[in-house]
Amino acid sequence: MILRAYGDSWTEGQGANVKKEKEFDNRNDLRDFRNEFSWVKLLSDKLEIENVNNGLSGQSNLKIFNQVVTDIMNGVISKNDLVIIMWS
Repeated sequence: MILRAYGDSWTEGQGANVKKEKEFDNRNDLRDFRNEFSWVKLLSDKLEIENVNNGLSGQSNLKIFNQVVTDIMNGVISKNDLVIIMWS
């Protein structure tokens, strides 16, 4: 089982350490940093399962919905996965 989370900045983990976040120039490094302190990571650690955090700052509900549907259609999400969607 994998926890697959979808959402906006809250899901991505934005704001965990605003001062440290300002030091990142690379968007991917910033996202990795935020994900380490996100609710997704905390929950997956508690459940002792792997996580995939698809949260992204600025995501609209339409983009979140479309990503979930695309992942279902492409077989990214399996029937054993735990999927949590945090609407913006």
